[in-house]
Amino acid sequence: MRGHPFPRPAMSRTPSNADPAAGIQQCLALLQAGRIDAMEAHAQQLCAQHPGHGSAWQMLGIARLTRGNAAGAVDALGRAADLSPDDAGVWDNLGAALNAAREFPRAAECYARSLALHPGDARVLSNAAANAGDAGRHAEAESLANEALRADPTLAHAQLSRGNALIGLGRNAEAIPALHEALRLAPKLPQAHLSLGKALQLSGNAPAAIEATRRALDLAPNYADAHQNLGRLHHDLGQMAAAAAHYRAALQLDPKRLDAWSGWLYCLAHDGSVGAAQLFAAHRQFGEFVERPWRARWGGWPNTRDAQRRLRVGFVSGDLREHAVAHFVEPIWRHLDRNAIEIVAFSNAAHEDAQSAVLKNLADQWHAVAALSDDALEALIRELRIDILFDLSGHTGGHRLGVFARKPAPVQVSWIGYPNTTGMTAIDYRPIGRRAAPPGELDAVFSEKLVSLPLGTVFAPPADSPPVNALPALSRGYFTFGTFNRPIKLGDAVIALWCRVLHALPGSRMLIGAVPDAHVRADLVRRFAAQGIDAARLDLRPRVGMRAYLELHHEIDFVLDTFPFTGGTTTNHALWMGVPTLTLTGDTLPHRQGAAIMARAGLPDWIATTPDDFVARAQALAADPAVLDRVRRRLRETLAAEGEAEAARAAALVARALRTMWSRWCAGEPAASFDVGD
Repeated sequence: MRGHPFPRPAMSRTPSNADPAAGIQQCLALLQAGRIDAMEAHAQQLCAQHPGHGSAWQMLGIARLTRGNAAGAVDALGRAADLSPDDAGVWDNLGAALNAAREFPRAAECYARSLALHPGDARVLSNAAANAGDAGRHAEAESLANEALRADPTLAHAQLSRGNALIGLGRNAEAIPALHEALRLAPKLPQAHLSLGKALQLSGNAPAAIEATRRALDLAPNYADAHQNLGRLHHDLGQMAAAAAHYRAALQLDPKRLDAWSGWLYCLAHDGSVGAAQLFAAHRQFGEFVERPWRARWGGWPNTRDAQRRLRVGFVSGDLREHAVAHFVEPIWRHLDRNAIEIVAFSNAAHEDAQSAVLKNLADQWHAVAALSDDALEALIRELRIDILFDLSGHTGGHRLGVFARKPAPVQVSWIGYPNTTGMTAIDYRPIGRRAAPPGELDAVFSEKLVSLPLGTVFAPPADSPPVNALPALSRGYFTFGTFNRPIKLGDAVIALWCRVLHALPGSRMLIGAVPDAHVRADLVRRFAAQGIDAARLDLRPRVGMRAYLELHHEIDFVLDTFPFTGGTTTNHALWMGVPTLTLTGDTLPHRQGAAIMARAGLPDWIATTPDDFVARAQALAADPAVLDRVRRRLRETLAAEGEAEAARAAALVARALRTMWSRWCAGEPAASFDVGD
């Protein structure tokens, strides 16, 4: 509960029964003792005995909020506010309940009402700051937190709100001391340890971030947020087993945490020991869980069933910013026929940037929805009468699959952001390149109906890219392999196969980019050493900005791909820099995306089908540096020449697919897999 820990009970001005004061005190005693179930039962009795007393409903609301029943708390505290409109504490508590329900604008109104009744209340100002931060209004949150601290410099929650606001503003170096001050004031405040962990993570200090987050968990063993954040920390460090364990722990504590579901599924998708059928079953488990409460409400859309009219197509994503998804979607949007399709963007990004501005100019409508609850976003989509709604995230960060489970649009599609099934039957279709999977080949491991397109991914290369250089091996006299995939993709089987390549080519080296810290560096050195590769043959580089990252391709001869989750964006970047990727194809879409990209680039010789084939191809390709140099020098020119034409063709094919999806719905036909054709 964000409001006062022991609220001042609101007493009805016109009591209809005997004074409930003794019952209120009993509720407060139960709250102090942590007996919340008993408090709720006692408060329900009070409400039945004293229905005209705001204080009784306030106690019931506080009990429900403390138990995590935000909707029930809003109902009870709304009754309390109606009965006691002049009590600042009631409005503060109602604000906390609405904030927990993600109804941020209504919560802000309640805090304003409370402050109007009791100006300068530090705790209410602190709660208002937390609300503003949760709603993404970080500058306002900082201002409110500072005002709260001027009123009471000892208020740890205000320092916490200030630290969170600074994180939201990207000022992590300032957030860290603010959060340390919160912990000086309240050393056992788990939320402050959690936020400190987040600030440290964003500052690049993963070990300290893990330590702070574990401290939060020590103080609150059932803290699902701490497990979730530890899952993400281990995930980013490539420690997949630890990440999955924390995601599962978060789910056990709070099965409704869709971010924990997605984190766990993402870990499974990177686990080479998990087969396609097992991976699909796990995704369907998620789909069944998230859809079950909403299926009875599916249907009843007012959209006009006219197969030929202009379509209003919505795109929901947390990545409509400087992100790989934006570079895939931009060329499609740019070439869609606006006489036939209206683009409505729903940006779930916390921040917008220059790439957001590019996309905003391409969209007919742009809605920032990160602060909207699922209820509010569903209502907006229905109000706009979206015909076809795209999820561009899948089980990656910033998704809104909880809204898609409600099926607010008659036709729903998942694409681009996640190369796997969502596991949801509420999502009707999944476009898929024919090179990645011929029609019918992967249908059994997708809950969506697959739409086969005769093209690969269309990718907008980064602006101001450095030039392509000559093959480094020609001047060095030895081969340098490379990878720029995230640590989570570097499983033991991947490293073992790469080491076989290094052993097969004595004197060759391996450059690994995006190594986040010294601990991951030491772990990689250890794992390569276990396969007989000395640290002297490794070149481990930290994460760098886009231009410096692209320039690193000047130092490698070709890329060795990861599996079972092959490269996507990094493979396209490498091709643009003239560097092909040797990839190993498999039986899932993530395992095939590298092969699809190389086939689209006209490089089928770079696609291996078995580990032995991978090693043999690496030897054969490295045997003729002159040929590799010619390939390197022509790749960008070829890709650039094909780029605009391929984007226009892709947009036309996507438009045809959308028209087929829509025509089936207009005819009352269920979703079905189909091939768009050439």
